[in-house]
Amino acid sequence: MLLAHGALAAACASPPPAATQPDPAELGALRDAILALPGAGDAEEATLIARTALETVQSLAASYRMTWPPLLHNNLFHVGLRPRGLCCHWAEDLSRALDALPLEHYRTWWLVAHLGNRWREHNTPAVAPIDNAWSESLILDGWRDAGALYYASPRGDRYPWTLHPLDARRDVLRCIAQ
Repeated sequence: MLLAHGALAAACASPPPAATQPDPAELGALRDAILALPGAGDAEEATLIARTALETVQSLAASYRMTWPPLLHNNLFHVGLRPRGLCCHWAEDLSRALDALPLEHYRTWWLVAHLGNRWREHNTPAVAPIDNAWSESLILDGWRDAGALYYASPRGDRYPWTLHPLDARRDVLRCIAQ
């Protein structure tokens, strides 16, 4: 993507968004989406997951100084004008926040689409009731809408999600920017 120098400077000059408490309606909608998963039932944990996901995404958007559209942000990262913010950064940092929760009834997954395709690979965490397969989860994608949390079932999403081959080894699974 080519940009005129002035357009690039304007995109870089915008101040980072302020992190705030999640909107109660947004929090309730995400909690309800988690509770609608097959086998779900623990409302307290669903609320904790929803609050953590929304707060973390808001905080990451501010610290990454996210730019719309996300592909422009990727370019700004690659030329050194943004500290983080590739989809794999979102997956890594949001997964870390979710994995730190004391969950008994839910688990997280690391999903990937187009694994190994430098221009199309996309990563995201997902959450599901503990006995569910990753395909019965809810993806939690902070990158897609440049810092506004997108969530949906991996089934029927525009990305062909699969379980990342290193999901079970998240101690070694890291974002390696290309």
